[in-house]
Amino acid sequence: MIYVVAGNHEEAYQYINRKLEERIRNGEPVSKVDDYSYVRDAMMLRGISNPRGVFIGSWRQRKDIRDIVEQLMLQQDAGNPALRKIWDEVYESHPIQPSQGILRGAEMLAQAIDEEVMLKLMEKVNGQGINSSWRKPNV
Repeated sequence: MIYVVAGNHEEAYQYINRKLEERIRNGEPVSKVDDYSYVRDAMMLRGISNPRGVFIGSWRQRKDIRDIVEQLMLQQDAGNPALRKIWDEVYESHPIQPSQGILRGAEMLAQAIDEEVMLKLMEKVNGQGINSSWRKPNV
């Protein structure tokens, strides 16, 4: 199977047709269209050992390209210099941007941990007879 990472389905379809036509012109055995598969998302690559493929067209503009390349890297048994070069390019051009929900969740977790730690500390301090007035912050 040859996995085609393209900017969209149309680019992949054109590439696959072109490759099949080249084989016919060269008198080579024509493989089935099933020998090629457009990579719709990273999930379809899971569980495939050492996938082979090509990057064509506007693949760099895909919003999920980092996930796809990451999945390809995970599926390799040995280092693949060409894939590593693509990974380096994708990593630089598509940095991880945490969502606002993740950032807010992390902030809330930090506040909850801080609150719990402070309450335990104050219990110890008050247990030693030290006067303290820490109060839970209003969130």
